[in-house]
Formats: sequence, C-alpha cells, structure tokens
Amino acid sequence: MSLPFARKPTPAAPSSQPQAALAAGERRGDTVERLIERVLSIAGDQDAALCALGLTERAHGLYGAQTPEMRVRRESFLHELLAGLTVYP
Repeated sequence: MSLPFARKPTPAAPSSQPQAALAAGERRGDTVERLIERVLSIAGDQDAALCALGLTERAHGLYGAQTPEMRVRRESFLHELLAGLTVYP
C-alpha cells in the first residue's frame, strides 16, 4: 500500500500513487490529522511530510473545482496540509 506522504525525500519516490491517496482522503472528507493518523498506523511513528510537487497538485485542484463549495473545501484542506506538514522540495 502506498503512503500519501514521504517519510524522507528520496529521488526514486513515486509521486502519482501518494497524490492519489491524498485526493481520495480529501474526497472522503478526511482531515489532515486523520490522514497523518492513517500514515502512522501503516508506517509507524515517523515524520510525515509532503513533497512540493504534491502541494502544487493540491493547489492546481482548486481551479478544477466544479462548485464554489468544493473549491472552499479543497482550499481548507490545502491550508490544513500547510499547517500540519513539512513540505520538501
């Protein structure tokens, strides 16, 4: 099972599956805290982080929102990500 967050930045880390997991969590209405709990339950007690590409993909998703409510929900999720996680380049 792929983790939605990288434990440490690695050159060979795949980007599409973790981003899909982030998107799925957002669609389910998970909070960032809940996503981190899911990661820790799988990977153990480790630092969770988000890659800059993942952050960019989440920001791009704001513009694809089909309704104003969806855009607000996505924007809120993005702000939670920024507040709760380190972003690695």
